[in-house]
Amino acid sequence: MSAPSKARIQVNLDPFGGNNHLRYCMQCKSAPCAEACPVDAIFLVSKGGYWAVDYDLCIGCKQCISACPLGVMFYDPIDDKVIKCETCQGDPICAQVCPTEALIWGDPAERRNYRRGG
Repeated sequence: MSAPSKARIQVNLDPFGGNNHLRYCMQCKSAPCAEACPVDAIFLVSKGGYWAVDYDLCIGCKQCISACPLGVMFYDPIDDKVIKCETCQGDPICAQVCPTEALIWGDPAERRNYRRGG
């Protein structure tokens, strides 16, 4: 993926205040995006427990974008489809390759206690 418009994670940097944060799909238990989709293109992958988009079904209506309470459904104007983080089927590549360990993946309880370099 070479186009920033296709990124499933959005990084908001604050170069002056240092208040940086990431925006990505939190994999809601009851996903408003899936409920809003008129063609059922957003579905729960039962084996991994994550929400995914069937791009063959997606009609690019953007109703899921409006329904997402976290603002983490994005629109790809090149393909006229919505995109979201699907956790790379439970093993996110972004966390694997992050050189500073700013991105980590794991159990939420374990992540709360995580400290870099430790």
